Amino acid sequence: MAFPAAILSSVAAQEALADPQDKFDGSFIDSKVQCGEPCVRNINAGGGFATIQGRDAPDQDQWDVFAEYQGKDIFVDFSSAGGPKKLKGTWTGKLPGGGKGIKWADGNIWEKMEYKLVASPYEIIQKAGQMRAMQLEKGEIKDRR
Repeated sequence: MAFPAAILSSVAAQEALADPQDKFDGSFIDSKVQCGEPCVRNINAGGGFATIQGRDAPDQDQWDVFAEYQGKDIFVDFSSAGGPKKLKGTWTGKLPGGGKGIKWADGNIWEKMEYKLVASPYEIIQKAGQMRAMQLEKGEIKDRR
């Protein structure tokens, strides 16, 4: 079934397709890495796939890995970052201290932060579009450049 272009171009349709509010999408604190904000794990997730960025020490380079998830389970290939090839994590809303996050098969825990530190490219473009729409409504800018 084909969708009219007007429906697919609407902001609501784009949000529904990208699903940026997925439970795995966000910034996480790794219980095994104690170096604060520079070592936060950032997951950009949507549609069953995710990219994860992080570092293990403030002076180390950032690593990027790929993940797949379904339901409450996420599978990550950490081999390019020096870890296991296929590590399973499970989403839980019952972490010690009442937080939510991911419990990994190796015993590690990533607690989800209340806010996301690094937005995905989709989220940046979406916010820019929302800002432009507000400026158009207020008459601050013209329709065409």
